[in-house]
Amino acid sequence: MKMSGWGYMRKIKDLYNTFLDLAWWKVCLIYPIVFIISWLFFGLLWFQISKEKGQCLANVDSFYSAFLFSLETQRTIGYGHRYIRQTCFSSYVVLVLQSSIGIVIHALMVGMMYDRFSKNNNRAQTILFSRNAVICQRDNFPCFVFRTANLQATGLVDCQVVLKFVYSTITEEQETILLDFINLQVGEDDVSQEIEFCTPVLIAHRITPASPIYDYLEKGLEESQFEILVLLTGCDEATGVTIQARVSYLPRDIILNHRFVMIESLSNSNDWILDFKKFHSILPE
Repeated sequence: MKMSGWGYMRKIKDLYNTFLDLAWWKVCLIYPIVFIISWLFFGLLWFQISKEKGQCLANVDSFYSAFLFSLETQRTIGYGHRYIRQTCFSSYVVLVLQSSIGIVIHALMVGMMYDRFSKNNNRAQTILFSRNAVICQRDNFPCFVFRTANLQATGLVDCQVVLKFVYSTITEEQETILLDFINLQVGEDDVSQEIEFCTPVLIAHRITPASPIYDYLEKGLEESQFEILVLLTGCDEATGVTIQARVSYLPRDIILNHRFVMIESLSNSNDWILDFKKFHSILPE
């Protein structure tokens, strides 16, 4: 989805979260640029001071030496050949200003990089969803079924699964709603289902006449235009951070009259074995 007009400008106002959402190559490019700009800016100030008041700085006689002096000051590398003399008040002001601003820039950039590495999206990528969903019979009812699994050893607490049916509709007033959402019933009588993530789980929605999938199933899925959005939320028991994993299934991703291959089995020592090579495998009913 592309945004135009004021939408992009509002993202600029929220620079922190905009930075977190950037691609990695942009982050790796911005990180050194911010520091280089600050070194160049204060390098110009030091160069101006050395030109107007030559007794303030020792051995700073060009912009290149002023840039190196700026880098040494902000990165607290330490003074050697170039240093501040005690006869100039303006150099003290610039020194304090650059040291303070340098600490703020360093803290912000390190904090942003840490948040970038610890984003919830990284944990959500360890939640696996089946490539396809199937429609099969369960207790004499057709059901929409997909499989999900937690690949991490740490579990998810209060894990909830919500299914949303997304489609386009036209109201009686001839208003076109491009994206309309209907909650699909999961489980017996709820719009969400709490699951235990100790093993891969099959999530099913019973297709009754009240289900929005029912009419599309009778017409045929080949020419249907809808999307089933899956939202899985839970709290990581190791970090206490709430995560959300998402996947969607289009009509072309739904296979009729098939069911998932069982991947759980017991070994001779009564240990459960999970064969993830068959995680996406399906077979005809």
